[in-house]
Amino acid sequence: MAMVLTAFWVVHLAATVAILGGWLASRFNAAWGVTMMAWAARSQLVIGMILADLTFLTTLNYGKVLVKLLLAVVVVAFAEIANAKAKRGEKAVLVEHAAAALTVLIAAISFLW
Repeated sequence: MAMVLTAFWVVHLAATVAILGGWLASRFNAAWGVTMMAWAARSQLVIGMILADLTFLTTLNYGKVLVKLLLAVVVVAFAEIANAKAKRGEKAVLVEHAAAALTVLIAAISFLW
């Protein structure tokens, strides 16, 4: 069970890196950057819920999980808004920055709380 939990945790961290990598790519005008952010945000939310379910039987900090879940939903929303605007040919720089900043905040909450 520990190996499964570790595998999901590594994939969850990879999704976090992918969100920030997509944001960085979009800063250099890569067309795929915002799409990568959207898919990574979706996967981070789903994998995070799986991780919460896998750790439910052990000690689970419900406050931390609730805060991270709410922030992850906001990150997904921002990434989806940026992705939709990018498909229409519009820029959503502020929304992209907000999604990346909230991703860093979620990571900080994970390690500091």
